[in-house]
Amino acid sequence: LSFSKSRWWNELLLASNANVGGPTTAAGMASAKGWRSLVVPAILIGVLGYSVATFISVVLGKLVLARMMPV
Repeated sequence: LSFSKSRWWNELLLASNANVGGPTTAAGMASAKGWRSLVVPAILIGVLGYSVATFISVVLGKLVLARMMPV
């Protein structure tokens, strides 16, 4: 049983790379591995990760600053 031959394993590896490294490294990995059909989804998942992480960090930053500097 070889996991590297199945498409879901490739997608899982690429999604993990997109979440950790962002869209640039995920697109580079997809291109290097020859997964041409997964380049655009990798970029989209990486950008989605950036937007979600930015929103969460702004909210957490406001909460931390509110505790540090009470009015």
